[in-house]
Amino acid sequence: MEINGVARGYLSRNLRSDQFFEIVADLIRKELNDWKGSFDVAVSKGSYFEITIKRAGTRYIAGISKDELETLQYQSPYAVDEYIWRHLDQQGFPIERGHGNYIPYVLGEYQVEKGKLLFCS
Repeated sequence: MEINGVARGYLSRNLRSDQFFEIVADLIRKELNDWKGSFDVAVSKGSYFEITIKRAGTRYIAGISKDELETLQYQSPYAVDEYIWRHLDQQGFPIERGHGNYIPYVLGEYQVEKGKLLFCS
């Protein structure tokens, strides 16, 4: 999946935390739709925000408090995404690469050369 950093920056600065979390969750769903396999994604919101992904009978959960969500949301447009993906990775969730620039960008798997982003594979 390809992403647009300018649009995301605008959203991160102008949406409430619950709205922004929905944007992040929707992007995660879209990314997973590009992968092989079947995924069930559930989102819960309140004073604690959680995304649960079920794949092949295994459940992976990443949660974040409202305060931390707001801090990360204003820190960087993709900081919430990174937080979620890193927590999923720590649980052994197999993150696929090669489906666009979203995962490499979010996880910092790129380098800048002559003013251009080069994504690592």
